Amino acid sequence: MFSFRVSSIRQRLYLFLWMTILLLAVNGAIYIFMGNNIVRSVHQVAEIQAPLEEAVLEMGINAGEMAQAVLDYIRDYEESDIERLHDSQRDFERYAMQFEQLAKTEEESELGRQVANIYWNFKKLGDEITSISKRRRNDLLVFRKDVTAIDELIDNKLQPSIDYSATNGIIKLEAALDMEININEAFAAIEGYVLERDPELLKKINDSEADFIRYERQYRRTHLSGDEVKWLNLINEDFSEAVTAGNEIIALTDKMHEKLEMFENNLTEIGRILDHEIQPLIHYDTQRANSSASESSAFALTTIIATSLFAIIILGTLVWLTVKGIIQSLRELKFGIEQIDKGNFDYVVKVHRSDELGAVSEAFNQMVVKRKHAEKNLLNYRQGLEEMVSKRTTELSEANELLKNEIEERVQVNQQSLELQEQLERARRMESMAILAGGVAHDLNNMLGPLVGYPDLILKKLPDDSPVRKQIMRMGKAASEAADVIQDLLTLARRGRYEMKPLNLNTVLKEYLDSPSIEKLQADRPEIGVETYIDEEIGIINGSAPHLSKVIMNLVVNAFDAMPDGGTLTVKTERAELKVLLNGYDGIE
Repeated sequence: MFSFRVSSIRQRLYLFLWMTILLLAVNGAIYIFMGNNIVRSVHQVAEIQAPLEEAVLEMGINAGEMAQAVLDYIRDYEESDIERLHDSQRDFERYAMQFEQLAKTEEESELGRQVANIYWNFKKLGDEITSISKRRRNDLLVFRKDVTAIDELIDNKLQPSIDYSATNGIIKLEAALDMEININEAFAAIEGYVLERDPELLKKINDSEADFIRYERQYRRTHLSGDEVKWLNLINEDFSEAVTAGNEIIALTDKMHEKLEMFENNLTEIGRILDHEIQPLIHYDTQRANSSASESSAFALTTIIATSLFAIIILGTLVWLTVKGIIQSLRELKFGIEQIDKGNFDYVVKVHRSDELGAVSEAFNQMVVKRKHAEKNLLNYRQGLEEMVSKRTTELSEANELLKNEIEERVQVNQQSLELQEQLERARRMESMAILAGGVAHDLNNMLGPLVGYPDLILKKLPDDSPVRKQIMRMGKAASEAADVIQDLLTLARRGRYEMKPLNLNTVLKEYLDSPSIEKLQADRPEIGVETYIDEEIGIINGSAPHLSKVIMNLVVNAFDAMPDGGTLTVKTERAELKVLLNGYDGIE
């Protein structure tokens, strides 16, 4: 039978020593095993989770930069925005590949694939939007060139070729001006539609184009010269090209609007997956790794204490200090993660060690700083985007108001041109009438010469009691009145002269009332009686007797015509004072 007895102090010491060594070896093996678990958890946090979260943040930032670059290109058409877009695409793809390599769970990999699938569509939409924007800008340049060409053809070619003396000259001018107004209104409406897709602007574009065609046809229905046909054909060619460009601009604008909505939805979906699905998952993995490390540390500490109470005197202080440091670091790291989850990015984990736990704390602090900067940059990007959109909207509204004022000024200038043209045409007609009146008056003046001169010669040879003397005097007076009428025609033609001299209006009135003209009127209209009231104190005026007699005659004839059923015509003179000067027609001297 085997027995073992310790009989000496030395053996007991050796036994205690070997037992201590054995317990230390067991405790060491347990410590090494559990320490490896802790190191693996720490390694996972330091080497995997932090770069993984950095990749997620960078993907979100680069997606926002891609969207910003696309919007900047739509607004400014700068090639630097395209380069910035491509740089952001390359950076996004690089971080997406980094995320795919670091993802350890199937759920992380699946979310990464979802982001990648949405990204490729997002990238395609961004390229399509920039391409559509470039095409639309080229079409706007073509449309603007055609509108300018039409304006120049109408102002410099078509209008100068119009014969304004022709009967349809004004019609041509009005049609040309309306064509110019409508093509500019169509251009303004298309530019407004690019800024804001309003159905009323589409109706305005169609109406302006239809009005342009209507006025162009109205112009063609008049008698055209060879030059006018040539200019109208050139205008029609430019108009057809402008209509084609305008329709393509509208179609591209509608298409861009649809693409931008899908582009925005993809950006929102990428942000949602990154912020609300991947980020919480990464945080959960980090917490789980820290929890595993804490559990392993606690298990190691419990095992060591339970199996080696007597070795606590030898190793207790060292083990207690080591475990305490580990637990303190892990707790601070866990508390830091909880603070980050609550949104406190200013919290900093204290670093007490220079080993792996210290490296984890430093990496965690760096990750928090990057996350804080990323959140700040993202907020700045959003605020900057909102400010730029608001500023651009204000600028476009001001540009639209300036364009509207310019169109109104151009319409006013064209209206003034039409009024001046009408006055010129009226002056030309008056000049033509004056020339005709002058020729007729000249011929009548030659024929009336004997009729004016012979009655005086006949009266000299007739005795005073001759029964035909009165008729000869009336004939001479009628010839003199005819000569006065001819003098009026010459005055109208600016050839005649009339004499202004002091006279009594009563004398002129009485001479007319004794004239054959009034006798003939009363004979033709016996149902109308004539009453006269003469004021002998009216005084002397400065005037032309023939012209005043003609005025009285016209007033009397008009009064007779105004009484078809008969009545009484009252002719009255009296002295009066005018408070307001009565002017004649403007522009007639």
